[in-house]
Amino acid sequence: MSAGAREFVSQVLELAVADSARAWLTVAFDADAEVHNATAVAGAYPLVAVCRYGRGHLADGRLTGRWPTVIGAAHADWVLLPAHEATRDGTGCRVLVSREDAGVDGAAGESAAGAIDVTISDLSVEHACVFAAEENTGIVRGVAGVAAVVVGTAEGMLQQHIRQLRTQLAVSSSAAAVTETDAAHIARAASDIDAARLQITGIPDSRGSVGVAVGASRQAVARARAAADHLLEHSRHALDAANPATRRWRDVDAGSRLAVRMLDGLGTPLG
Repeated sequence: MSAGAREFVSQVLELAVADSARAWLTVAFDADAEVHNATAVAGAYPLVAVCRYGRGHLADGRLTGRWPTVIGAAHADWVLLPAHEATRDGTGCRVLVSREDAGVDGAAGESAAGAIDVTISDLSVEHACVFAAEENTGIVRGVAGVAAVVVGTAEGMLQQHIRQLRTQLAVSSSAAAVTETDAAHIARAASDIDAARLQITGIPDSRGSVGVAVGASRQAVARARAAADHLLEHSRHALDAANPATRRWRDVDAGSRLAVRMLDGLGTPLG
């Protein structure tokens, strides 16, 4: 992974600790993933949601396809969609489509990510809106970014849990407010989250191997989810839906499900 990609992933991790929604949108609107001359079509400073998987087919200047759970699409001006181009023997390409022209459905039940399904049927596409396929190094960057949101969110839950325990200590007359068992659960979760963080920031370039990135990201997401589940299971606020730590767990839960769907989608052919 390039230095720029490492910085991007670190930025997403830190954002997710405090605010999952901002982290998701940072991944969705990653400027480095956009095509450099898109402003000629979309205008200055457009919000372009970048999609890296789905099924799309471009033939004779007309686009048909379906791209599930495109993060950021609910808030975007444009979406950048992968497709296969029939006139070039099925070569991959990316198509820039106005949000107004993209058929969208799905609730923002992925509200933090602004993720919705995009469906297009026989849409006329100008040649200027068709761009070369994204290089593997860009896909690797995006894959790691998605996993980083989940890992950072789990770390945010852990930090919230610790803050609550410290508050209990401050108002308690006895150190028994936090037991050795509590400390052991925190240590286990922290260890799993640290391992997931190291896995994400250490994804090797491997000549832009998407398979390596997807595998490492799957493991990191699973570790982060397991850590969050363990914390919730052994916390005193597990049944309190309004508790801040429980709300962060819900962010981890929704985010990990979304991340898994996206990682699964990268193994699905576009055609």
